[in-house]
Amino acid sequence: MAKIGVSGPWIARYRNVNGVISYEGGIKLAMLTQFEAAPDTSSNDNNFYADNALRETARNSSRSGTITESVDDFTQEGSKMILGVQERTITVNGEERKYLAFNDSANPGYFGHGIVIKKRKNNVDLWRAVVHRKIMFDVPGDAATTQGETIEWQAEELTGTYMPDDSPSHDWKSDATFSDEVTAVAFVESILNIQSLGALTVTSEAGEDVGFTTITISPALISGHTYKFIVAVAVGLPSFDQVIGEGYTDWDGTSDIQAAAGQQILVVEVDAESKAKKGGIATIIVNGG
Repeated sequence: MAKIGVSGPWIARYRNVNGVISYEGGIKLAMLTQFEAAPDTSSNDNNFYADNALRETARNSSRSGTITESVDDFTQEGSKMILGVQERTITVNGEERKYLAFNDSANPGYFGHGIVIKKRKNNVDLWRAVVHRKIMFDVPGDAATTQGETIEWQAEELTGTYMPDDSPSHDWKSDATFSDEVTAVAFVESILNIQSLGALTVTSEAGEDVGFTTITISPALISGHTYKFIVAVAVGLPSFDQVIGEGYTDWDGTSDIQAAAGQQILVVEVDAESKAKKGGIATIIVNGG
């Protein structure tokens, strides 16, 4: 069986109340490009020697280690969450901007962490869901290479330490393989208590003006919520409660949208804090004139 892909990571805040473990505030942190969990094997075996040779061994389970992963983008919101740093504001060019302050008050905390590994066996795709029950992230370093004649894609790298949780059985990892990706993701979200994004049915039709599309949404918008959208060659749904910001455009739910035929549009219904509650995708049809 060969591994051919990986997605995630999903994270949620770790809570321990008298040995009862729970998770809250879970999100899909980013999009993975690479993942590795390296167990600490320094003291795996307890060996017994006799007559100058190994006679018995007690194999210990390596229940801790290091997670290293590369992601497409480590957002400011994600950094604030997993590193426990302060968010402050500053006025730049007459506009108030948020920034992160790294100082002695940082409180990183513990998280549950999940990924989904795509595999193939006998030309059939399978999805393996892996959840590390308790990890703490390290502060990421800063490194980049200047752009030359061609673009060199540079992913962000995150590292952390995983360990057993504080339950009586000291669980450190949960692992299951499924025949479809949806179920594998649901397994991760179930363990980490992550609510799933609600579904929007998004329909695109030719707009009134050339180069525009008319978008209709079902079900109707919930009171107090608004829409945001993004158009690209290919788009993907956010996680429930993911903050929707950079790259998205506010939409009133009725105005035609200028776009190119064949592109995809992602419409997200957000609450007053711009947290995703529902989402849907459609292929764009425009008025071609």
